[in-house]
This record gives sequence, C-alpha cells and structure tokens, in this order.
Amino acid sequence: MIENFKKSNIKSHYNWALLDLATSFNNNEQFNDAIKLFNRVIDIATNNCDSILLFNAISNYAHSSWLNNDTLSTKNQLIFLSKHDKLNAINCGHLAQIYANEHKIDS
Repeated sequence: MIENFKKSNIKSHYNWALLDLATSFNNNEQFNDAIKLFNRVIDIATNNCDSILLFNAISNYAHSSWLNNDTLSTKNQLIFLSKHDKLNAINCGHLAQIYANEHKIDS
C-alpha cells in the first residue's frame, strides 16, 4: 500500500505514510524496525525542511527508544525537542523520569 503513495508522486503523502508505518512497528513492539524507519523519516524531513514531519518523527523516535529501554537515545531526542519547544506531555514525563533516575532523586 505504501508503494501507492510513492507512485502518486506526492512526496508529502509518502513521507507521512512512512511515519505511520514506523508508528505501527512501534505499536507492535518491533522497536528496531520502527527506529530504522523513524531515522529514514527524520532524514527525509531534514532534507525537505519539513519541520512538522521532523518534530513528529523525533517525538515518535524518542517514544520508541523509551519503550526499547534506550535511555541515552531517548534523552538526546527529547533534549532536541525541548530546545525547539516541542515537548508534549508524554515526552516531558519521559525526560523527567530520565533525569530523576540519573540523579537518583528519592521521593
């Protein structure tokens, strides 16, 4: 099906379909496949100067990394988003948990 978007020659549809596919991999706990595809979408968004696609891909990449227990990657992606004021509530929670674990903050 994704090939139909590619054949349509409307790049934005194809790019967003790739993001949706990566999110589907994530939702099915295929984190490595999701992360590979999120990286591809990030590259596409960067090359096309598509900031909306870029921030969505990075946010989803961070969530996938979080679920895959890759704290360093999650932290790096979330810091990037925070510098651009693009953190959502879930991202803020993940980043707060990372900092709490790093600094061993006790309740």
